[in-house]
Amino acid sequence: MVRGVATGFKLINLAIGLTILALIIEWLGMSFLWSADGGERIQNRIAAEREIVINDWSSDPSHNNALRYADDWLSRASRWLQPAESWVDSRMSLQNSRTEAVVGIRKSINAFHATTLPYAAVGIDVLKGTAFRLSMLLVGVPAVILFVLVALTDGLTRREVRRLSGGRESSWLYDYARRLAQPLVLTCCCVYVVWPATLHPGWGIVSASVLGSLATTVAAGRLKKYL
Repeated sequence: MVRGVATGFKLINLAIGLTILALIIEWLGMSFLWSADGGERIQNRIAAEREIVINDWSSDPSHNNALRYADDWLSRASRWLQPAESWVDSRMSLQNSRTEAVVGIRKSINAFHATTLPYAAVGIDVLKGTAFRLSMLLVGVPAVILFVLVALTDGLTRREVRRLSGGRESSWLYDYARRLAQPLVLTCCCVYVVWPATLHPGWGIVSASVLGSLATTVAAGRLKKYL
């Protein structure tokens, strides 16, 4: 139980870290790569990814449930962020209504608000987009588990054949593959979550499943012949 709680905290910390990284990438992109209206771009990205899920997965009822689950996450994130979004919108409206006659320190404060408020508004949209993508990853967890179980079965079968035929062992390959399995899965998931452009959810789920299962089958196949 203690290990399960620790794993839960690690996953929460990972989600928070990915959210911060997605914010940094989006803010840097606003400053140097794309237009300053990043909020509309992220909203279009979320809508495009929802449309992809609807078009590609509509034939399977379980995928419809997955979309409803993702929409539920998105609506919850919108409700939680509504106070902050309302405050930012009100400050931006107030900022736009102020006259240029303000001088002194008040003018400096207004200039600071004019610079930072768009980034705050985009940050709220980034949180929504991150919540949507994290929900899609949670929906894809059964697929990753299924891939890993098949790879584990294949690897143990090859190990049994190697044991009966007197094949050679490779502890180095076993240790290397075993250590790579979890980082490969997490790397694919992290890249999917923080990717700033529209990305099919299948890229994150399938890549994590394939790479994780590949490392698993190699590790299981190279397990010691005699335990």
